[in-house]
Amino acid sequence: MSHSGDEDKKLSLKAHLGLIDAPLVVGALCFARLATAGEATEPIRIEYRAEAGCPSADEFSGQVFRRTASARLARTAELARTFVVSIERRGNGLVGSLVVRQADGTTESREVAGPECGEVAKVLALATALAIDPEGSRAPNPEPSTPPPEPPPKSEPEPSEATPAPSETREDASAKAWIVSLGAAIEGAITPVPAYGGSVGVGWRAPHGRGALSAAGVDVTYLRAPTHAVDTAAASFQFLYARPALCAVALKWHLESGVAPCLSAELGAVTGAGSNITHASTRSRLWASVDPTLELHQALGAGFFVEAALGAVLPITRYEYVFRDPTTHVYTVPVVAVIGAVRLGVRLF
Repeated sequence: MSHSGDEDKKLSLKAHLGLIDAPLVVGALCFARLATAGEATEPIRIEYRAEAGCPSADEFSGQVFRRTASARLARTAELARTFVVSIERRGNGLVGSLVVRQADGTTESREVAGPECGEVAKVLALATALAIDPEGSRAPNPEPSTPPPEPPPKSEPEPSEATPAPSETREDASAKAWIVSLGAAIEGAITPVPAYGGSVGVGWRAPHGRGALSAAGVDVTYLRAPTHAVDTAAASFQFLYARPALCAVALKWHLESGVAPCLSAELGAVTGAGSNITHASTRSRLWASVDPTLELHQALGAGFFVEAALGAVLPITRYEYVFRDPTTHVYTVPVVAVIGAVRLGVRLF
C-alpha cells in the first residue's frame, strides 16, 4: 500500500508541476557527472531560501540526505560543490530554482513551478540528491535520519572563527537590501556639448525585484560640460543636483540579473560662466527635470553589483543661455535630452 501511495504522489506531482519531472531530473543527472570521482562521500553545501510556510532548511536537507548516502556537509573552508535552492511566489503559484555551483565557480541551473511549496521542495530535493548520486533513491528513506556527521578535522589548521551555516548565509544575503553606489554619468543636449561627471548614491533594492517597487534611492550627481566657443568668447556649464528615483517591477531572466523601468527627477542648480567677453560673469540658476529611464542590474557576487541606465531627460527649467552686451545667443535647452550612467555598488545590510 505504501508503494501505491508513493506512485499516486508522483502522478499528482507530474500533473501539477508540468515542467518539472523530465527536464529537472535529466539536468540533475548532468550535474552529477561533475562530482568528484575520487571520494565515495562527496563534501557539499546546501544554501536554501524559501517563502514562509515552506519546509525549513533543515527539513529540506533531511529530504536530500534521506535519498542519498553519497554526500556529507562540507567543513569550513573545504572545497565543495554548492547547491543553491530558492523557492519564491510568482503570481498564483510558486517557482523553485536549483543552481549547482562547482568548486571552480561555474554554475548550472534549473527552474520548476507548482501550486504547493511542499511539492516544489520535494522535487528540488530529489533533483539535488540525483545531482549528487545518479544511483540514489527517488523515494526518500522512510526512517528519519540526519545528515552524515562531518569527518574529524584534518591535521592542517582550520580557521578559528566559525562561519554561518550555508542556509543562513543565503538568507542573510537575500536580506541585504540597502546599497551604496558610485559611478560615471553623462547627459547630452542639456548644454551645447555633452556634460559628463559622476554620482554617488544610497538606496534600497528588493532582493528579488518581484514586487511593484523593485528599487528606490537618491544619487548626488556632478556634471561639467567642456568649454563651448562662441565667436571669440567661451561658455562653460556645470550641474550639481540630487536625483531621487523609483523603479518598478524588475523583468528578470536569471536569478539576480534584470532590467527595470525607473522614474527619477533632477533637482539642483546649473551654473553658467562666460569668459573672453566685455563683462565676464558667472550665474547659477535652479535646475529641474524628470527622467524616465531603463536600468540594467547585474549581481557580481559577494554583495557587489553593476548597473547601467539609459533614458530621457525632460527639462522643467528650460533656459536660453546668452551673453549680454551685446546679446549673443549661446544655446537653448531642448524639450528632450538624454542621460546615461554606469554605477558599481555594494549591498550593505
